[in-house]
Amino acid sequence: MACCQVENETPADRLSGSCQVPVRFPSGCCQVGAVFSAGAKRGWLSREEALALAFLALDTAVRPGDRRIWLQVLDILDVRDEELFERTQALIPLLALSDTSVIARLAPVLIERSSDSLLVEVLLAAFSATTKKARQLVLKAALNRPRPENAEDLAAWLSLFAEDKDKSVASLAKRLISQWEIEVEALAEEEPAVYAGGKNQAGAGRYPC
Repeated sequence: MACCQVENETPADRLSGSCQVPVRFPSGCCQVGAVFSAGAKRGWLSREEALALAFLALDTAVRPGDRRIWLQVLDILDVRDEELFERTQALIPLLALSDTSVIARLAPVLIERSSDSLLVEVLLAAFSATTKKARQLVLKAALNRPRPENAEDLAAWLSLFAEDKDKSVASLAKRLISQWEIEVEALAEEEPAVYAGGKNQAGAGRYPC
């Protein structure tokens, strides 16, 4: 949600919250993001307020380009890894959107810091990545973690990645399978589980979009 614009209202008024009528952020966020960042830097609203609004905008953004802009805004605000981790549950659904910019920025942080009980949920969402670079980032981050108790839930996905046409992705997946001692042979024909609002369910395809 954001503040509405009223007659003769200045950017300072708008960002300092003089208007209390909530409206949705517009779908085209480039100029909004620039003004928002400048206002936060100039002290028109506190850093905590700025972060809360930026996270809200990221969560409600519809287009990948808009999400990329709000990720940039968060970086301009010097968002810390622990501040991202505090919002893990809210960020996991964003990972599941297969948005490369979101996965590249958020997945390594969440994979590094998540508890064992949450790690697989984060990975299932991040495995929606559709680009080689994003898949590499996710798999490399996972390799730095010890095996979680429910690692077998990832078997179908890792089996598919181990057969990826990109040799680097396939190699990383095979390393993770070996490091986490995951049995994949019997699961080669199963549909991979995908993130579904905190529950694992069979995917609709080999690489769901």
